Amino acid sequence: MSGSDPSSSSIDMIESQQQHRQNSMMMMNLQGAVFQCLAEWNDQVIVSQPAKLIIAELMPFDDQHSQQQSINMTAIAGNNVIIPCDLPHSIPLAVAEFEFNQNLTITANNISQDRYRILPSGQLLIQNVRPFDSGSYRCIAHNPFLQEKMYANHLVQLKVFKAKHAPNDLKHLRFMLQPKTQMTVILGANITLECVAHGYPVPKITWNKIGGSGELPRSRTFITNGVMVITTVQKDDEGLYSCSASNSKSSLEANTELKVYEMPEIIQDEYESIEMEPGQNYDLHCEARGQPKPLISWLHNGYFIDSQITNDVFFEQDGSVLKIIGANPQLHQGIYQCFATNELGTTYAIK
Repeated sequence: MSGSDPSSSSIDMIESQQQHRQNSMMMMNLQGAVFQCLAEWNDQVIVSQPAKLIIAELMPFDDQHSQQQSINMTAIAGNNVIIPCDLPHSIPLAVAEFEFNQNLTITANNISQDRYRILPSGQLLIQNVRPFDSGSYRCIAHNPFLQEKMYANHLVQLKVFKAKHAPNDLKHLRFMLQPKTQMTVILGANITLECVAHGYPVPKITWNKIGGSGELPRSRTFITNGVMVITTVQKDDEGLYSCSASNSKSSLEANTELKVYEMPEIIQDEYESIEMEPGQNYDLHCEARGQPKPLISWLHNGYFIDSQITNDVFFEQDGSVLKIIGANPQLHQGIYQCFATNELGTTYAIK
């Protein structure tokens, strides 16, 4: 097993003084380290895909409000309301829960009212809010892996008015939650686009796709109270989406650009066996696809190839072609691997 640094020209070996079962090793104090397994046979080396060591953790809320302060919110009955929650850093991602009036805990698993919905962003959506929803709410971050919880230092105080008693400025149409300007999703996954507005008369929310086909993928799209879920996202789903909120008095619009990311894939990953002849030139090909565009790197017998420190090996076409000039079997024979990497992951092929 080895620890690797992408900027280094070789794999840094970590030796174990203790033999473990199945060639495993016990590591300590290596949070965030990247490891690769090396297999060696007759001076030839093959390297596995990178594996990143992640340590579970849950950080406190980064509250801008002191323990004595609260966020005061007002709403008109019949609207949809968002109770905000900015979840703290957590590995794996924390799950939002809410404490209501310091005695009732609202979770995704125990929601007794259909009007409550905890959104993927961590916000609590109260649909068709009622005066009896008035009270104090506290956000809780729950790391299910660690079985640990962190409580926000501040409360959200919600007061719900009936329409006839609501102040006039509360009736103005406004977004309570609008989609981010840009969102990303992995090909084949599901994505939730959140859009909630408030006003009087109670606004209606509609979603549209701008450009491209101009149509939502109807068979894979589900919209409830302004929250749109697209399932099994396809490449054609990429584009600009518009959320419109309107009532008889005014209208608002918010747009978000959806980008579909794709794991790296090497298109032709067949194993190639080449009998080198001294002095000949050879081309090794590694064509990859993915979004964002993958970066190509090459290893020869476990060592990263750097064309800047040698004049007999260099790259073309952003690394997808490795050219060997004047082959020397003593220098160039062995196992070549090409790695394709983007922010979603890494794959490799043996050449």
